[in-house]
Formats: sequence, C-alpha cells, structure tokens
Amino acid sequence: MRFIKILLALILILSPSLTWISITNSSCINRFIEKDLVYILPYEICRDYWYKTYGDRIYYYVYENLSDDQNYINRDFNYISSFYDKIIVVIPADDTLQFLLNLKIIDSLAGRNNLKVIYAIFPKEKYGREDTYLDNNSEMHGLVLQNLEFLNNLSNTSKIAVWYGWSYRCNPKDIVDFYYSLPSEIREKYAIWLDEEYTTRLTKLYEEGLPKDTLVITEAYSRNLIDEISDRYVNQLLITGYEDATSIDDWRTHIEELLSICKTNRVGIWIYYDKNDGSGENYTAYINNRLTGFCKNLQKGFSYAAWWNDTLLQNTSDDSLENLRNTGTEWVSLIPTWYQDTVHSTDIRMDENRTPSDESIIHVIEKIHDLGMHVMLKPHVDPSNDEWRGFIEFNSEDEWHIWFNSYKNFISHYLKIANEYNVEQFCIGCELVKTTNRREWYDIIKMVRENFSGNITYAADWSNYMNIPFWDKLDFIGIDGYFQLTNKTEPSLEELLKGWSKWKRDIEKLYNTTGKPIIFTEIGYRSIDGCNIDPWNWQRRGRVDLQEQRDCYQAVFETFWREEWFNGIYWWMWYPDSTVGGAMDTSYTPYGKPAERILKDYYSNFSINIVKPRIGYLYLFGEEMAAIPSKTIIIGSITVEVEISKEVDKIEFYIDDELKYIDEQEPYQWMWNENIIGTHELKVIAYDSMGDNSEDKQSLWIINL
Repeated sequence: MRFIKILLALILILSPSLTWISITNSSCINRFIEKDLVYILPYEICRDYWYKTYGDRIYYYVYENLSDDQNYINRDFNYISSFYDKIIVVIPADDTLQFLLNLKIIDSLAGRNNLKVIYAIFPKEKYGREDTYLDNNSEMHGLVLQNLEFLNNLSNTSKIAVWYGWSYRCNPKDIVDFYYSLPSEIREKYAIWLDEEYTTRLTKLYEEGLPKDTLVITEAYSRNLIDEISDRYVNQLLITGYEDATSIDDWRTHIEELLSICKTNRVGIWIYYDKNDGSGENYTAYINNRLTGFCKNLQKGFSYAAWWNDTLLQNTSDDSLENLRNTGTEWVSLIPTWYQDTVHSTDIRMDENRTPSDESIIHVIEKIHDLGMHVMLKPHVDPSNDEWRGFIEFNSEDEWHIWFNSYKNFISHYLKIANEYNVEQFCIGCELVKTTNRREWYDIIKMVRENFSGNITYAADWSNYMNIPFWDKLDFIGIDGYFQLTNKTEPSLEELLKGWSKWKRDIEKLYNTTGKPIIFTEIGYRSIDGCNIDPWNWQRRGRVDLQEQRDCYQAVFETFWREEWFNGIYWWMWYPDSTVGGAMDTSYTPYGKPAERILKDYYSNFSINIVKPRIGYLYLFGEEMAAIPSKTIIIGSITVEVEISKEVDKIEFYIDDELKYIDEQEPYQWMWNENIIGTHELKVIAYDSMGDNSEDKQSLWIINL
C-alpha cells in the first residue's frame, strides 16, 4: 500500500497541472492611532542653564526670543514629524509680548512641518500657586483664560491642556466647574492633564459631569500604574517615559514593555524626564544625541505598477492588493509611466496602451485606502526604446527648457489626482541622473509644495544619490538601493551583511550632512542565482534561488531597520497579478517564497510561520523526503508545526477554513491525521493578549487514506 502511495506521489510531482503554493499573512496594524512627543525646548540648546537660571526649562518660552533659535526648532520639528503624529509643547502661563510672539513662532514652525500641537499649560509661579486659576477672581484665572483664548486662535492648535499636580487643593468638582465656565469654542479644544499622583486621586470627573469626549491626559511611569489607569477615561492619552536608558535599544525595550500593557490607543512620550533636583533632566527619547525611533512611522512599503492601460482595473489587481496588505505592508508606491521616444526627445506623453489610465490609477488609490494602507504616488518617465531614463540628457538650453516644461505638465497631471484622492506622499522624480544638476528642479519642487500638502521626496539612483543638490528642499532622501553586495552567486548572510557595510557608512554620512531621514524608494532582488551581484538587472539569467533572495531581504532589514535615521523601504516589486510568484518564479516578487516570511517578520507586529510542512517539499508519513519543483505534497499523516515571533495566548489550526484544533501551550503543533485527498489549504492563526492576530496559510496536496 505504501509503495502505491509513493508511486502516486511521484506521478503527481511530475504533473504539469499542479498549482503553485499560496502563502499570505494577516496581522493587525500598530494599535496606537495617535503617537505624540512631549517637547520642552530645542534639543541643541537644552542644557542645565535653563533650569538654574529660570527654575524650570519651560520659561525658555517667556524670556528668550525664539526667532534666534527657530532653525533648531524647525530641525527638531522636521525630524519629529517623520515619526510622531503630534507634538505636545509644555509652556507656562504668561502674558508678556515676547511669550505670545514665541507661541506664534511655534505655531508657524509646526504648520511648516505638518504638525498639530497639543499645548500643555503648567500654570505656576507667575501669580502664586497654580491651583488659584480655578478661582474666578484671581489673577491666575484671568491669565489662564487669556492663554486659552490666544492658543485657540492659532492655526495648528489641536488641544490645550491645563496641568494639575503641584498641590492637592483641586478636586473633581473644581475641575469640572472650570470646564463649564469656558466659552464653548474653547471647551472643544480643552483637555485635562493629570500628573501621576492626581491620576490616582481624581476618580470622579465623570460623576461631576465632565463630558466623556473631553480629552484626559494621564501620566504614568510604572507597569502597575499603567495597567491600573490607562483605560480609566473614555478619551484618554497616556504620557510616559523612561529615564535611565544607556542606549537606544535599552530605551526602546523599556518603553515597549511599558506600552505593551497600555489599554488606551493614544500615547505621548517624554523627550525628557524631569528629576526636579536642579541638575536638569536625564535624556530619554534622546539617546547618544539622536531622537529615538520608537513609534516612528516607518514606511513599510512596496512598489506597485502596471504597464497596460486597464490592468489595475481588473479583479486580479484587487486580489493582489489584498495579498499585499496581508504581508503587513502599510504603504504602496503607485507607479504610472509616461514615455518619450528616446533619451534625447523633449516630448513626454501618455501612451494610450502602456500607461495605466487615470480611471485605473484612481481605482487603485481608493482600493489601497479601503484596505487601510497609504499611497506614495511615484510617476515614472521612460524612453520608449527601452533605454534607461538615467541617460536622459540634452545638448542645448532650448531642449532642456522644452523637456522640463513637458516634465512639469506630466507631474502636474498626477498632482491633481494626488490632491483630489488624498494621496499621502509624492515622489517628484526617479533615477533622472543626468538632469539633477539643473536649476529647474527647484521650480518643480516649489510647484509641488504649492499644490500638495503631504511629504515629498525624489528617488535617486544608487549611483548618484550623494550628488543631489536639492535634498534640503525635500522631506526625505529617497534612494533606489540596487547596490552590489558581493561578486558571489551563493553568498552567505554574513557576506551580504559585510557587503552592506561600506554603503551603509556612506548613506549615514549623507544623513548626518543633511539631517534628512532616509528611505529606500526602491530596492529589490529577484529569486535567481546571483541576484545580489546586480540587483537592478531584470534580464539576468540563471537558476531559481529562493534562499539568496531570502538572505538579501534579511540583510537589508538587519542593516537598516533599527537605525534612527532610516525611515522605510519600498520593495520592488509586487505585481497586480496574484498568480505571479511561488517556488519556481524568478521575478522580483517575494510572494509565495521564503523572502515573504522575512518581510512579514519585520512588517507585522508579530508573525506566525508554518515550518512543517515546508514550502515545496515531499513528506512521507511525517518525514521530510526531498525538495520538489512544485507545491508541497504530503503522503500520510503529518504533525503541523509553527514558529512565532512573540508570546501568544493561542493558535488555531484550520483546513479549508474549518477549525480543526486549538493549541494554548508550547510547542504549538497539531497532528493532522484524517482521511483526505486532493488540494487543500492549511491555515494557522495566532492571537496575543492584546487581541492582535497574525496568520499564515499554505496550499498543498495531500493523500492520507
């Protein structure tokens, strides 16, 4: 009987009708919908002087002229806006002209960097105790009202919080009565800030009549207190921090531990933790002179393109985008291409056949947004004769002028779509190597800035990213990172990591020079032998090499993912056809290949992977027999085994969406032993304590009689 089964398996292995393996992953996105940073004053001039001179650093906003330091503040805000959603600016209550002018400067700089501001007023010292502002006839009361009205009228004010905590006179009724004494337009932006002790003392704000949509900001710095109070209020933002970190990883580890038990989905992180001992604050979010990247909005991206007018309107494209979302991808670089005849032609135009129609581009933007992902619109221009766009160049000024006018029209076309359909990011050009020293780029950047409110970048070829003169005008440095890593067709992971070392030093040097975060606007590897040697070569020939592609993905993530100056990756390439990929495919996509597992490990909050059965192997009564050039084949029963990237509560095992088994203890596995034959889908879903989940599934052929 076993001989018959083995013979049947061999026949199936050789059959050309076998379908490819299908692997997808689903995981929840980051549960913190708002990630804010508490900001006291510019990092570069933050020193003990302020505490010793004024008693508290917040008086920097009263006694200094911010126009002298606005370059420092703007640099901070620009960097912070890449990582955090809002900035919380801590200020005193004051009424001097310089103070009010300084607040206008803060508002202007926030707007320039697309930041909204939560102001936190610490009302102390100007007219006595801070709690006197609750007394209607006190000078402090009038001062706080004046500040609330002034801040409410600034363009970029999100909320205005008043802090309670220096003394213990305040009670819930006083706080709620003060809320109702405010004009209605101020009440809409008013928030209550409770320090750590007040958070535990004031428990009856709702009983006294506080509307439940009022933002309550609570401080907590210990696991026990965060667990106790982080879901006390309906609309709550938790402020926390860690004071004695010795490294970025140390800081991040402690913060992640604290926030792992946080029950609200809004969080603010202190840059500084005030020890209040006269010696200033210990760095928390700043480690080794760099702002840490916890909660930074890493762009977990993929490139998505089509070269026919209606491809993106097809159901196969919609299905492919759903598969892409299930990898943990959060950003899609959407690429429409226009053409010019040769590298010396001056007319850029839409090709009625090869250029995706506007209808299809709009459809994909809406589909991406429906799936909860973001869009970077990245228009390309290519010569029709297959020359590389990097060689576009002209001999006369007249030709340059005509070409750039044509390019402006091309970019303007997609700017209109970007604005109308809420595209989040725009790439102004890609690999136009011979053009980048032209002054016309500054006009293009100005045009884009005037017509688009999101972040903008340029995708520089890996050969000339160090020579772009206009990086300072953009929000990110974009690099198409097709760097040669070794000259070997079968390099080890260690050799690939070593191959990145020189390039990484150069890239970090560029960041240090410009202060601009780095993203890979493109990077990718085919699943082919030697893909690390010339990653740009889409015509390379060779045997399928899934391991080299996987190792190249791993090397990129290990080299860059945790660097504070690195802001994201757009892998090349996810195709609008869900049948492209799998164990025999040599294209750039990781779909259905081991590289997809690496992608999910880094793009998802956590991941689960089926490790037995493996992709593309023959199993005989539970034993792995050999790699095969087809989908997984199982003869007899098998113990399904999984690996996970973090602790979980349980794992569910499914066959064709029918729940078969739940395992709540390690090692997580299930004996699959039922009478069955044919192609089936094996799926596993892991659930953690926060309710997040991740899944992996595999299409395979099995016979067990």
